[in-house]
Amino acid sequence: MAARAGHDLPPIAVPVKLAYLTGSHHYPLSVPTSATDKQRLCDALSPAYIVEDDYEFNRDDHP
Repeated sequence: MAARAGHDLPPIAVPVKLAYLTGSHHYPLSVPTSATDKQRLCDALSPAYIVEDDYEFNRDDHP
């Protein structure tokens, strides 16, 4: 199954207090999380705390 960017997120049924994301960890979809998808996750999870473990961060710009 191929991943595609910009997919719709299903409604979240329970309140989320904390989310742990690994945006550059590519398994199992082999696709890093795009900036657009990260923003959509932030919007969907607000006001939860979001921790991103981007251990492979290698950009010249700011995250």
